Parts: sequence; C-alpha cells; structure tokens
Amino acid sequence: MARFRARFWDPTGARYGTPTYPWRAAPDGLMTRRQLRAEGLRPGGQDPVAQILWQSKARGVRVAYLYRVDRARPVRPMTEGRYRALAAAMRARRTCPTCRIDRGYVISVRLGACVPCADSESSPASSNPMGVAVTGAEHYREAERLLEFVSCGDAHPGHAGVIYAHAQVHATLALAAAQATQITGLYVDADTYTAWRDAIGDHASNPYR
Repeated sequence: MARFRARFWDPTGARYGTPTYPWRAAPDGLMTRRQLRAEGLRPGGQDPVAQILWQSKARGVRVAYLYRVDRARPVRPMTEGRYRALAAAMRARRTCPTCRIDRGYVISVRLGACVPCADSESSPASSNPMGVAVTGAEHYREAERLLEFVSCGDAHPGHAGVIYAHAQVHATLALAAAQATQITGLYVDADTYTAWRDAIGDHASNPYR
C-alpha cells in the first residue's frame, strides 16, 4: 500500500477514533451517502460506522462517512410538494444577494456574492461584500473549487458550462497576477508568497518558512 494511503488505513479506529479507510478501500457492506443514493437508498437515521479520508490538493484532507447498507432504507418518493420546496431552497442558494440573479451554482460564502459581482467589487479602492480582496492566489483557489464542484456532480447539468466559464476567468486572472509579478520583477512579501505556495500545494522552495 502506498505511503499516503497507509496514512489513512485505520480499520480499528485506534488512530482516528472511528474505523477509517483510504479512498476506494472501504469494505463491502459500507457505502457513502452518494453511493447509497445511487442505489435508491438513504441512511435511514443510522449514524456513520466508519469514514473514508483522502488528500485533496485544493482542500486538504477530505472526509466521507460510511453507512451500513443492510440498515439503509429506500429513498422517499419525490412528491410535488417536496420537489417545489427543494427547488426553492436550491434557487435561494444559487441567487446572488448583490445582483439577485440565479447564477446556476451555489454562491460562495467566502466571497459573499457571485463571481462577477465579487470581481467587480474587489478593486484596490474597494472590497467585496465579505470585505476580502481577491488576490491572485485566491483566484487560483476559486478556479479549482469551481472545477471540483462540477467534476463532483454537484452542479446542475444545465449550468456546468457557465461554471466552467467562471472557473476559466479565475484561472486567467490568477495567471495574469503571477506573470505580472515575474515580468515586473516585483518582490512580494512573505504573506503573499506563502498564499501562492499554499494555493499551488508546494512548500518545498518557500524561503519564508
């Protein structure tokens, strides 16, 4: 077993407090919520009995909880009332509080607005609604977040193209910020350097550590 996978191998729970397995190593009879859903099942009120841990370049260590399949119950049928309630809840999460437009993806809590509104309000003379300036490193992280959001299947199928476009905008702005620093020969402070290294997942050559 590879070293990074062995790090998360703890079937007895001695290290993590609950039985833990690396990605794609869960035993038979246990499934995540998403896997249960694909089989037309739901946890049915049971508590997780184990977990999967894996390393994500963009978000660090991720976790997915495992449930016993033999205790799972069939998914409740989707009634018209439940469909309307869920649709309204998801529409509210996709609606930007600034421009009031349904953007087709869940609005980032960190930005506090949709990508266009956050970008337009994050000039040097102002800040976005959350009071956080969007730096080159943050553009890089947001591009990765949006791409992961689509690849995980969380986006509405009809809006994947829009989210990809926003991800490309963030990636382009991140590249422009990185190239501008190199071309102009600017020296960045330790915090800015560390933010870039954290974003790209490389700490080995950081002189400030």
